[in-house]
Amino acid sequence: MGLYDTIIFTCPACGKKIQVQSKSGLCLMRSYPATAVPLDIAAAANRHPTVCQCGKAWFAVVTEVSMKLVPVDARARPVVVFVKEAAHD
Repeated sequence: MGLYDTIIFTCPACGKKIQVQSKSGLCLMRSYPATAVPLDIAAAANRHPTVCQCGKAWFAVVTEVSMKLVPVDARARPVVVFVKEAAHD
């Protein structure tokens, strides 16, 4: 089994937590909330649909990205910040 990172979403249908794996980026076995995912990790999150315990299937997609300038720090990584949730059918 290979290494991966985890993105944690909340199911829009039932409110339960959904974990989506990403095998992009450094794959350091870290977990990220859906509201603050490094860009390299978010890039591969939508490869496969994720099925919640309630039975609904979802794709993880970047809906809106907000960017700003931050001070340079050797430990800093690009981060995707979702500014609002997409409308769901």
